[in-house]
Order: sequence, then C-alpha cells, then structure tokens
Amino acid sequence: MNRKCLLMFLACILLFGCSEKKSHQETINGSQFIKELRKEAICLTDIDSYGYKILQEYPIKEYGDGNSVVYVVDGSCSVCIAKLLKIIELLSTFHCDSRINVIVEKRFEASVEFYIEKYFKGQNYLITLVEDGLISNNDYNGIIMAIHKGKIVESAIYLSCLYLMFYNIFQVE
Repeated sequence: MNRKCLLMFLACILLFGCSEKKSHQETINGSQFIKELRKEAICLTDIDSYGYKILQEYPIKEYGDGNSVVYVVDGSCSVCIAKLLKIIELLSTFHCDSRINVIVEKRFEASVEFYIEKYFKGQNYLITLVEDGLISNNDYNGIIMAIHKGKIVESAIYLSCLYLMFYNIFQVE
C-alpha cells in the first residue's frame, strides 16, 4: 500500500512539475514605463515645460483610449534615431501596452519610418509630423512623455548610455 501511495505521489509530482508553465508578465502603462526608465537611470527629469510647449504647439494624435507614449526625435541625427529604436525596444522589454507616437520633422518622416519598420516590423505606432527645423533647432529631441487624454501624466528626457557615462564622470557635486 505504501508503495502504491509513493508511486502515485511521484507520478503527481512529475505531472505537475513537467506541465508547461506560462510566464505571465504584467503589462504597464506609459506612466509606469517612464518611471521604470528613471529607476534604471536612463532618463533625466524636469522637462515638463518643454513637454507642455510640445503639446501646445504640435497636433499630437491620440489612440482610441487616449493613452500613448510620445517620443520626439531629430530625424537628421543617426544617434537620435538609434535612441528612438532603443525606446521602442524598451517598450517591449518592460511590457508597456501604450502605443508610441513619434514626433518628427516632415523632411525626415521616410527615414524614421524606414528604421522603425526595418527593426520593429509590425510595431503599432503613429507619426506626428511637424514643420521642418522645429526639432533639430531646439531641446525637444529625446523628450518622452506619457499622454492620457491630451494631458502629460509623466515626462522625462531619454539619454544614451554614452552621455550618461560622461554625465556621471563630470558631474559637479
């Protein structure tokens, strides 16, 4: 009898131990995504005034639920486009369910779309076009915002790893 019980117990362990475990990763929204970027020290904060200027000056398109991540990119700069691609990758890594809305100057729309499609085919994104010269001539490049129903709920500026390295080395106390 003990032998039967032991065999049944071992069979149960094998059945439950070998069953496929589904890894359920909880999704986060745009605001939580930016907080994660800050926690990982790849963003600086205090850019609210720039963010609100962008919302006032540029016609930001929204998705049906009014929840999106907005990223401003200087399409004339290959490093800047690489940073955009990294943000798109991080959206997936952190399981962010907010869609990305890329703000780019009209003259650089094709190149930015080319790289998004090349590396993230099928990525759900929007592009908001602005007048030429508006992004490349100011500090908007790299701004990332979580927008909900036309309002900024979280904002920061995304930095590349190289910039962060120099920032930390030369930071004055």
